[in-house]
Amino acid sequence: MLAKLKKSQTTLAVIQFIGLIIGISFLHWFLVQFYAHHCAPWSPFGPFMTMLSLGSPVCHFVNYLQFELAKNYITIWAAAGGVVICYLFMGKKDIK
Repeated sequence: MLAKLKKSQTTLAVIQFIGLIIGISFLHWFLVQFYAHHCAPWSPFGPFMTMLSLGSPVCHFVNYLQFELAKNYITIWAAAGGVVICYLFMGKKDIK
């Protein structure tokens, strides 16, 4: 019974992790696309339009948000690696 409960908790944690990674990835992609389209367009006039929108609070916020998401994404992967290493080492001990 306990092994089944432990397995279902592990499975739930893995599914939540995958959902979080996919969610952050899609949100980051959306923010980068929004920033590239509205704040730094790719056209001959793009550099001039960027000079006008660079100080925009919306563009600044979108750029800041996608940067922080990228930092948190790296932290989440580092924490997941630490959890996997601890899980592997704890699983090898015979606890009675």
